[in-house]
Amino acid sequence: MSWITVVWSMASAVCLTLAAIHFAIWLKRRREAAHLLFALSALGAAGTGFIELTMLKATTVSGYVIALRLSYLPLTLLLIAMAWYACKYFGYGRPLLATVITVTWALVIVVDAFAPFGLNFEEI
Repeated sequence: MSWITVVWSMASAVCLTLAAIHFAIWLKRRREAAHLLFALSALGAAGTGFIELTMLKATTVSGYVIALRLSYLPLTLLLIAMAWYACKYFGYGRPLLATVITVTWALVIVVDAFAPFGLNFEEI
């Protein structure tokens, strides 16, 4: 097992641990949505780490393309949850900005579903 696999797995495991802790806190304090949003952000970061590791270890072009296309799902979760977390936790900013981020990344997911090699490449 290479050191890259170990480091990527450890980083993703840390993110999953933080997600579990904040999700447990949110279950006890349902009114504090910031804990749920932080847990979703950490879950998105963990998913991004695991999919990046899959992309690093891909041995075929089709395996890489599948991982690349799947990488948008946890990244979208991470960015949307982070925008809403900043809005809820700090109490500053406009909810409109978080809404725009949510709609934009939802459109990215839809466009990625119809692009042959994802949004990054025209051809591989």
